[in-house]
Amino acid sequence: MLIRGADSLACPPFCNSADKGYTLNLVVYLMGLKIIHILAVAVYFGSTFFMDLLLLPALNRIPPAQAAIVSQQVGETFAVLAWVSLGIIIVSGVLRLYVTGTLTPELFLHPYGWWIGALMFLALLLAINGLIMTIWIRPRMKVVLSTRATEADLKVKQTEAMAAVTTLNRLVRLNLIIAGLALIIGASLSFGGLF
Repeated sequence: MLIRGADSLACPPFCNSADKGYTLNLVVYLMGLKIIHILAVAVYFGSTFFMDLLLLPALNRIPPAQAAIVSQQVGETFAVLAWVSLGIIIVSGVLRLYVTGTLTPELFLHPYGWWIGALMFLALLLAINGLIMTIWIRPRMKVVLSTRATEADLKVKQTEAMAAVTTLNRLVRLNLIIAGLALIIGASLSFGGLF
């Protein structure tokens, strides 16, 4: 069974798949990918929103020792959640383009493709930002001292950890801005693009 007009699920205006039609199985597959993609975006943006605008300000209102414990526990869970949802966003987005036959060099010759390129660039920025937070910043936040450590060693480690927390807070804010921009662009593409 062919479904005419089903190209609106993921096919830009210049796509010629409307002439071919889609089978019912392909329509269901594309809808499933779209739902998974939207849910992953909601999880990523929602968790980033929670971290930046709700959790981090609350941590500034409690004693530093408790804030460090809460931050460490929530941060580990957030990192896993963010990486899994970002991976799902990228894979489902690319699959949607591939399945519809849109993922060709011709895609980037049209305004729709330019916005897709912008989304790919923003996803790359989110991945780089995530790598910086995961590999470089989060390990610096842990204060581990040997049994022979002096009070001066403790102060140095605490200063380094506090600087890492400040940097992490800025990167989380940057993540929220990038993810928000990607959300606006992605949502607008569902309605024909920004311009």
